[in-house]
Amino acid sequence: MICLHSYLLFRRLGKTDIAGKELAQSVHDLMFADLDRTLREQGIGDMGIGKRVKELARNLYGRIDAYESGFAEGSDALAEALRRNLYASADPSESELTAMIVYIDDAIHNLDGQQTPTIMSGQVSFPPAATQPEPGV
Repeated sequence: MICLHSYLLFRRLGKTDIAGKELAQSVHDLMFADLDRTLREQGIGDMGIGKRVKELARNLYGRIDAYESGFAEGSDALAEALRRNLYASADPSESELTAMIVYIDDAIHNLDGQQTPTIMSGQVSFPPAATQPEPGV
């Protein structure tokens, strides 16, 4: 979910001027500084940190590319990207995939509708997550 929301935010910030692109880079840097700190708190030594952070970065970039390509190609391609990247070890139902595609579409349109100065001030809003009805309800 972090990768998905990063994609959504970076996509929106990519449509701004240099300051927006610099903000995207700052968010990226903060994310990876936090991941570095978290790995260290888990007891990973200095020798293993760089390798793991590089792997996490590759994973982020790969997911961002998959989501962007999927969004550009349509619902079927986006569903496949979600199966591979968001639900990697799970088997989502068609209704779960549809709900996530609707959420991504809503989030993209929501972010595109937000004023750039508002986003630049750190006031970014995502739409509420769709909820799945409980079985039998």
